[in-house]
Amino acid sequence: MIIETKFSLDDKVWTIGKKEKSDFIKCDACEGKGSILLKGEIYRCPACLGGKGRKTNINEVSFVRTPERISKIRIVLDAEYIEDGIDYIVDGYSFQESELFPSEKEAQDIVDERNRREEKKSLGKFKESLVEGKTSDEE
Repeated sequence: MIIETKFSLDDKVWTIGKKEKSDFIKCDACEGKGSILLKGEIYRCPACLGGKGRKTNINEVSFVRTPERISKIRIVLDAEYIEDGIDYIVDGYSFQESELFPSEKEAQDIVDERNRREEKKSLGKFKESLVEGKTSDEE
């Protein structure tokens, strides 16, 4: 049996990460403190439940991680296993071939496309809220 892999041990590869991007609106009830003073006692704010406010305009932003080297290649061939395939171990994490990129440019192209889609999705939600007569503060 010959198994071909897209990458080899010690190849430098780029991966894509995701992080949440949002705006934070301070709670009006507790003025962003997370607690209120009532008759000399301090209580968790009932409006924000102690969270000091809430996130709004939440979306995911993709980014290109710094390059790392492949330290292990794990090949899974098992009649009982649902997803046979090749896992690459990079910086202690397991990745499929489709999640690794041989150049920063290839990874950046995917990141740019994902971020464009996420921005369109966020814009669509904002337009829907305008049609419904809501602002992000009312959601």
